[in-house]
Amino acid sequence: MDLAGELIGSGLWAPRDQGSRGTCTAFAVVAAEELWHFRNGDRAGGATRFQALSEEYLYSAIRRFSYADAGIRRTATDAGDLEAEGATYLAQAKLALEKFGICRGELASYEEDRAMNFRHTRFDDAIEEEATARRISPGTLVHNIVDIEQGPATGLDRIWQNARGNRHTSEVLQEALAAGSPVVAAFATLDRVGRGTWFGPEAQLYGKVIYPSDQYLRGMQPDGGHTVCLVGFLPAGTEGVPKSGAFVLRNSFGAIDFCWDAGRWGCGPQPACRGYGLISVDDVDRYCWEYLFRRPPDGRG
Repeated sequence: MDLAGELIGSGLWAPRDQGSRGTCTAFAVVAAEELWHFRNGDRAGGATRFQALSEEYLYSAIRRFSYADAGIRRTATDAGDLEAEGATYLAQAKLALEKFGICRGELASYEEDRAMNFRHTRFDDAIEEEATARRISPGTLVHNIVDIEQGPATGLDRIWQNARGNRHTSEVLQEALAAGSPVVAAFATLDRVGRGTWFGPEAQLYGKVIYPSDQYLRGMQPDGGHTVCLVGFLPAGTEGVPKSGAFVLRNSFGAIDFCWDAGRWGCGPQPACRGYGLISVDDVDRYCWEYLFRRPPDGRG
């Protein structure tokens, strides 16, 4: 399944770059909202109008909520370290979308050359009013998190296959995509050589997000997280796809720092394009620790 092919083909949805700021959550949520509205919005002359939304506004709205506001308990030291990095949870993003909404991208352009944890405390009244008009009603968003008290820093002994009960995370996310809902998914990042999963050459060149095998995991710890937007699914048996199947993801590292050599390896929706990649079903089940998506019309999820 491929939710993004038409929008990518339109040339209106080029990969975006969060730069050195800790804004991946906002970028992934904005991508999901843009894609959802494109697929479900009003049609003009037979074509859906695309509207770019503001990562800058959403990130600042997310930061209006503390971790405690979102029900996430961190020690004062951990919370301070995470806030210094600009780190946010999807639990905070859910609150921000429901209380403050989101505005058009042209009204609050992304400011790449800011400090890692920079945020606006408030925007002009006209911007706030437009964002309010785009609020999402409570009950519309499906959210889940593995360990709301500890988040990703739980140690590899607590990663967490089937941690949500008798359903694999991948099954929930596949159903959401099949019903037309892009999924925002947060993954643990690992320390030491494990950082290559998201930031190494396989990811940078070809968009391949591959976590280390069990024999290399000993001694590694989660050192944070990274959030992306899932826009499609490729089943097992597809050429170049892991044997368990794979999710297609839109990253926020721009067109140069992720899947740069898209033409050599088909890393995204057809046609393959820069800024997109694949992550296996197995790694989603093991390392996805938080997700958010719009509840499909039939209520699944």
